[in-house]
Amino acid sequence: MEKMQTLEQTEEIIENHPLTLIYISREQCSVCHSFKPQLEAVLENYPQIKAAAVSADDIPEAASRFEVFTAPAVLLYIEGTERWRGARFIRREELEHQFTQWSEALE
Repeated sequence: MEKMQTLEQTEEIIENHPLTLIYISREQCSVCHSFKPQLEAVLENYPQIKAAAVSADDIPEAASRFEVFTAPAVLLYIEGTERWRGARFIRREELEHQFTQWSEALE
């Protein structure tokens, strides 16, 4: 998962990749720290998904731009449009279902 440095960099990844996952977290969020390795493990099975990590602490305007009110948040973009989001307590099975569904739709 690539760490984003700016909001512009994040927007560029969404625009330039057909299947993009944005992971928004906070430094003081214990759920964020425990969930990220699980998310990365699931993403290993989906190389077609471009994953980007955004720290709401480093890029505070990201929370506003993506309308995120709690962390962690996972946003899945298909061809530049948000198609799915999960926040706070995200089930691994739901993530895998969404990844499979959207990966197959783009084939």
